[in-house]
This record gives sequence, C-alpha cells and structure tokens, in this order.
Amino acid sequence: MRTFLSLLLIGPTLAAAAPVRDHHVVAELVPEQDAIVPGKTLTVCFNIKHDDKWHTYWKNPGIAGVPIKLDWDLPEGFEAGPIQWARPQRVKMAIYNTFGYEGEVTLLIDIKTPANLEPGTEVELKATSVWMMCADTCHPSSAKFSVTVPVATSSKPHSRGKRLADETRKTMPKENRRWDTSATLGEKTGTLTLTRRESTGDVADPDKLYLFCSEGLIDSHPEQKVERLRPGVFRMTLPRAEFGPKNPTEIRGVLLSTTGTETEAISIRAKLSKSPK
Repeated sequence: MRTFLSLLLIGPTLAAAAPVRDHHVVAELVPEQDAIVPGKTLTVCFNIKHDDKWHTYWKNPGIAGVPIKLDWDLPEGFEAGPIQWARPQRVKMAIYNTFGYEGEVTLLIDIKTPANLEPGTEVELKATSVWMMCADTCHPSSAKFSVTVPVATSSKPHSRGKRLADETRKTMPKENRRWDTSATLGEKTGTLTLTRRESTGDVADPDKLYLFCSEGLIDSHPEQKVERLRPGVFRMTLPRAEFGPKNPTEIRGVLLSTTGTETEAISIRAKLSKSPK
C-alpha cells in the first residue's frame, strides 16, 4: 500500500540499468514510456553505440557477419515482438562490403503486457543479446540487459526513450508508394526494374539507388549497377549470392533512394518472373 500511495503522489519512477560495455560496443534497454499500463504495449529501445570503425550487423549481414539477436526473459503474460530494424548501412568487414550499423543505432521492440498487472508494482524486463562486432577483425559476443519499469494506470513519454524511438522511426523503411516493381533472376545476377507510379506526380528522379536485400539472395560485396532507362524508370543489376536461398519467388529488401542531400528508405518486394537464359 505504501508503494502504491507513493506512486500516486510522485508518479512512477523508471529504474534503468547501467549501459553494458562489451569490447567495442556499449548497449542498453530504454523504454519509450516511463511506466507500464496494464494490457497496453510498451515499446523498448535497444540502443547500441559502437566505437569508431566498429560495427554490428543487420538482419541480413551479407557476405559475412551474424545479425543482432535478442532472447527475452519476461514475466508470465508478457510477449516480446520481433526486432523492428533501423535503416541498414553499408559497413566494411576487413575488405568486404557487408550490411550493418556503425556509430549509434536504436532497434525497437514492442512488448505486449498482461491486463492483470497491479499498479504500484514493478516489472523487470530482461534480455540476452548475441552479436558479432567487427572492424578488421571480429569478436562474437553475448551480454545480458535489464530495465525495471513501474506499473501505473497511465504513462508519459520517457525523455530519452521517446527521443530514441522517434529518431529511429523517422529513418525506418517506409511502405512503397512510389515504384511499380518487376524482377528476374539468373545464375549470376538478378535484375530489379523500378517504374515510378503516375500517382507520385512530378517527382525528381533519384540520384542514387541501392538495395539491401533482406533474404540473402543478393551478394553484399560487389557493386550494384543502376541504369536510368528513361525518366522515371530504372534497372538495377544485382549480383546473386553464391549461397542464397533456394527457389526464391521474389526479391525483398530496403531500397535507399537518394535525391540531393535527402535519403529515403523504402520497403521493396518484387515478384520474380522467369529467369533469363
């Protein structure tokens, strides 16, 4: 009763654990809200800061690397959703081009909470992360994280967690509303053809295009060839990965479209037609 009355008087207090450093990476869990509201979804930020020249990996690392993984240890009735991946970057593992994150990055995870939680109590959210940190060499790693969050009848944005989540959402891949897509796949390469939809209006063609394939079908290391066939129509020639998925039906990934100083990330799914001879 004393704890409950204190929360009513001064509001919930979030007890964040200290960030964890492991070799060349510092990471922590930061909730977007300052309290858990029973039955409502809580978004948790997994914030990672890399030492200079070091990186970790996206869900498809490309030719080398291991994607970041989170194994949650949650109380009964809680359920963690999949990682919501931030926009990937091209990173160097020694001489190889791979897909990952440098600098600071935040990944988002939605956690469903049970409706029978008692306001005035606290819940510890725990997770174990596995990653590979690389520069010229690589270090596999595993670290444990936790954050204790109060339960309350209402919540407010956590100052840091809300900022991290908002910054990530601004750059996350958006639904494709710009391009009609078609694709083919041969033994060595695939093609992705992008045709600007009339509904987009008189929009300038991008200066640069790059595809981060999410399924391992396209090799991350060689350069991608981009041809402007005519205004609003582009053909990308993509190097096929040697050990990619068998019998694929589509090319999926994140398309980075750069016009001037602005870069937009777009989710792409292109159904594969008959492979060229």
